[in-house]
Amino acid sequence: MITGQPESGKSTLARALQYKLKLRGCQTILLDGDMWRDMTLNKDYTEHGRRLNLSSAYQTALLLEIDYVVIMAFVAPYRDMRERIKAITSVAEVYTVRPVEVKHKDRQVADYEPPERNYVMVVMTRPIDAVVHEVLEYVVRLGLDDTKAALE
Repeated sequence: MITGQPESGKSTLARALQYKLKLRGCQTILLDGDMWRDMTLNKDYTEHGRRLNLSSAYQTALLLEIDYVVIMAFVAPYRDMRERIKAITSVAEVYTVRPVEVKHKDRQVADYEPPERNYVMVVMTRPIDAVVHEVLEYVVRLGLDDTKAALE
């Protein structure tokens, strides 16, 4: 699960990760927050709407993970939801950040709660290949070996 503020590089990282995994023969599927909102017609950005959006995407991911490596890229601002997801399934949390000067302050989610444990933080000003490699190393360290071949 790739999380972070809007414009922090979540979708860019998700697409690059998906590409790398596909090159190595992994069947992947990407659930992107913006695309998900368009598909589900959920334009409710209140706390309730955001929770509903992530919950429905996660339930879909559970069904898909039987056949695919599922990559989720969502703002997912509420730490308790992300922690609950990590507690009940095998998922790696990747927290994307950009330096202040790169952020679009008007798009920031005021109540976003950064992760506190069991995550990897990636700075999205580095070359994307280096970030993808760092994420894949983290996933392997967690024991989610479906992606181990992508490091080779």
